This record gives sequence, structure tokens and C-alpha cells, in this order.
Amino acid sequence: YFNLEPFFIKQFGRYDGRKSLSVIIDESQLTKIEDYIRNNDNWTFVKNCSHWSLDLWNEIVGDEYRLKTQTVVYTPGRLLKSFDEYDCVETDKDFSNAKIIFTYLNGTRTELKLCS
Repeated sequence: YFNLEPFFIKQFGRYDGRKSLSVIIDESQLTKIEDYIRNNDNWTFVKNCSHWSLDLWNEIVGDEYRLKTQTVVYTPGRLLKSFDEYDCVETDKDFSNAKIIFTYLNGTRTELKLCS
């Protein structure tokens, strides 16, 4: 799902104090993201959501924004510590433009709605 957390931030005021590191991507990188999600849709203790996020981020960005970590088990705290290398990290980034949640599969974008 794309925009799920930004949607929660905008609609429900979640995740105060969060840190964001952003890069602009092009369509070829979006295809890499789609492929990564399709081929890595599983979790383990060692390959948890933090590991998954870091690995995907490093697949997409160039060396300029590659996150460096030196640990066996990744945690949100470890990822946050790796942000210290960059001066472009934002606190409580504005996600007011996150109006929809969507999936992106085989070049097709499908909008989704949360169940009430």
C-alpha cells in the first residue's frame, strides 16, 4: 500500500515527532519498488519491517542517500540513528497532500478506502 502512513498522519494525527528523509523518484524507481514489494512480502525476526524499509530504501536511492547501519537486527531506533548523517531530515513532515491510499501493480494504480 502507498500513502497508508501519510494518510494516518493527515487524517488521525498519528506519529508525532517522526523523522523523514525523502528523495524524488522517477517511474523506473517506482517499478523497482513494485518488484521489491512483490519479491519480499514476508517478515522474520531478523528481516523485520525496519530491515525491509532500509533494504528497499538503499535499493532505490543513489550512494548520496544510502543509509548506513552496522547491526544484525534493525530497529526503528537504529534507522533513526542513521538519519543523523543527513542535514535534510525533516521532523513532522507535512503530509496534507496524502488524500488517498493506493496500490500500484503492473503499472496500474488502484485507489483504496479504509473500512469503517
